[in-house]
Amino acid sequence: MEALTKLLSGLVDMLLSIVNGVIVGTVTFVINLLDGLDSVDDLVIHATSVIQGFFTSLVNLGKLLFPFLPPEWIGFVEAALIVLVAGLIIKKKVIG
Repeated sequence: MEALTKLLSGLVDMLLSIVNGVIVGTVTFVINLLDGLDSVDDLVIHATSVIQGFFTSLVNLGKLLFPFLPPEWIGFVEAALIVLVAGLIIKKKVIG
């Protein structure tokens, strides 16, 4: 009878250990996943600020290189350059 109780006690301990491991593993996975999503959010914010800085510097370069043009023409040239750069990026990354 004592051997049977030891066997049952061992089985219960094993099952509790498995359940505990699954719960702890799941909680750890969810916490790490949320930390990773927070890092992705920071990456998107940083990439957005870098792209905005790039286009701001492109606009400033246009004003520096073409000071003799009227403001309407400067806006047109800046828009054309931005579309050109965006098209080149899309062509390189998407098409091949």
